[in-house]
Amino acid sequence: MKKVISLFIMAVLIMGMVISVNAAPEFSTGILKNFSEKSVTLDVNGKEVTYTIDANTKVYKNDIPVSILDEARKGMTIEFKNTGNKVTEIKVPNFGFENSGALAFSLIDIRENTTDSSQQSRESKSDTKETRINFEEIGEEESNRIAYWGELNKIVLGNITLVPDTLKVMLNGTALKIIDANTEFNAAVVGDEVKLTTQTDDPTCLELLFEKNFSEDTGITQDKLEEILSVTYKVKMYKQITTDIYNFPISENVVVDLNGKPSTLIKALNWSTSSYITTNTDGEVIFIDAVFDNFKCIVDGVENDKISVSVVRNNKVAMTDTLELSPGVTVYAADGSAIDITALKAKDEIKLSVNPFDAYKVNVIEKIK
Repeated sequence: MKKVISLFIMAVLIMGMVISVNAAPEFSTGILKNFSEKSVTLDVNGKEVTYTIDANTKVYKNDIPVSILDEARKGMTIEFKNTGNKVTEIKVPNFGFENSGALAFSLIDIRENTTDSSQQSRESKSDTKETRINFEEIGEEESNRIAYWGELNKIVLGNITLVPDTLKVMLNGTALKIIDANTEFNAAVVGDEVKLTTQTDDPTCLELLFEKNFSEDTGITQDKLEEILSVTYKVKMYKQITTDIYNFPISENVVVDLNGKPSTLIKALNWSTSSYITTNTDGEVIFIDAVFDNFKCIVDGVENDKISVSVVRNNKVAMTDTLELSPGVTVYAADGSAIDITALKAKDEIKLSVNPFDAYKVNVIEKIK
């Protein structure tokens, strides 16, 4: 009898534990599709479910009680507890940026140019295109370039910024004195001076004006000119970054590829770093050919002419992919030296580029560290 009683007590305890667990449901997660004071509609594991809520439903943000109408946003991934079709508790996450404006697809083309020209391109803006210019001085450089000449007493240097006291002009082996635009030539000695001035119609374009023709030969060639005339100077160098932003509406029937394979618009926007697009005559984007270009990722493995990679965001693997390697793939170490593909190991951080003109195979890999 004692044995039977003890077994009965144990069974009751186990049943009590089961009842206790069922009475305290764990949190589930879902994407918030819609909500009101009376209900929430969630995407739970790909299935849309609507639950009721009421004044007794507890809503928290950072463990602080809040109003769901004030703090919730469609698209959030929330945590919730439910009993049947009623939600009893909700945890609302923080959200990031909120703003308003016209929604459009933008293609961003960035070009970088190093030049000695002080004349920067103009910024512009229209309904479909915006051009932004970033222009900065980056140093000095020696130059002995003669851009061109059109008259026998004039040399055009161009839209440059001379470093002070670096301009030297030699004509037939003799150094000429350089005077400014407002100084008159010395009539006592003809031919020993040259005037640094600017063009009348372009005040940023420098030119050298000689007191007399630097040659009596009216048929002088450029090569002959450079034999008798030497112009050297230091010039300031500039870097211009031009960003063209093209704005297009997207066709509802747009076709999207990512690295040569059918994809979704969201994946292309999230993961591609370069895209080729085609529009129809109405200016709508009808095809997006998105690719990885200098794409930062982590090596998972290299095997059988393929490379597997992943991207980690917020300490989680956000994306994985396997790409074919081009037979002529070039691999660089972090110091820029060429290495063999076999030198890549799992967990190496790299940048890779896919070549759309080589069957969308990886043609360049650069180790970051």
